[in-house]
Amino acid sequence: MGIAFGILVLVLLILALWNRRKSDKAWIKEERYDESGVWIDKRAGERGTYGSLDAEMERERLYVSRINRINDLARLIRDFAFEHVEGFHLRSDAEIKNYLLFAKRQAEQCVLAAEQALQSPKPTVDSATPEEPAAQLAKNIRAFLFQAYPELLGLDLDVLRALDAEIAKIAAACLKA
Repeated sequence: MGIAFGILVLVLLILALWNRRKSDKAWIKEERYDESGVWIDKRAGERGTYGSLDAEMERERLYVSRINRINDLARLIRDFAFEHVEGFHLRSDAEIKNYLLFAKRQAEQCVLAAEQALQSPKPTVDSATPEEPAAQLAKNIRAFLFQAYPELLGLDLDVLRALDAEIAKIAAACLKA
């Protein structure tokens, strides 16, 4: 009886390994392209080639990280305005919400300028000297951008000067609103 049971277990083990081997090769035979001819990743863990879902997930990740950076920078600008703009704390909630929306637009320009500085060789430089609170806000924005995009530290000095001038314009606009 024990020998028959051992043989049965051995046969089942061999059958399981045989079926596993067949199933491992079955995914190769599956249809891998959609109607337009674009490669499809059918399994989440499958990493044979850089598929369309990987590219889409990477674009979504970059978009979400950009939105988070814009929101963080807008809050930094709003907090700076609370501390350094006279009478800012006396504004109504609607006015502060409008300023936050304005700050988000300005923060978006800063983030896009930083991303563009990472990609473009040499932008033009405008030399404008900001006022003292605007210079302090520009310094805070610059610190935020260098923390969010550490690759900026390796760029050419002319590119950084152009980015600096853009940040100074945005900081001055944020304090005038």
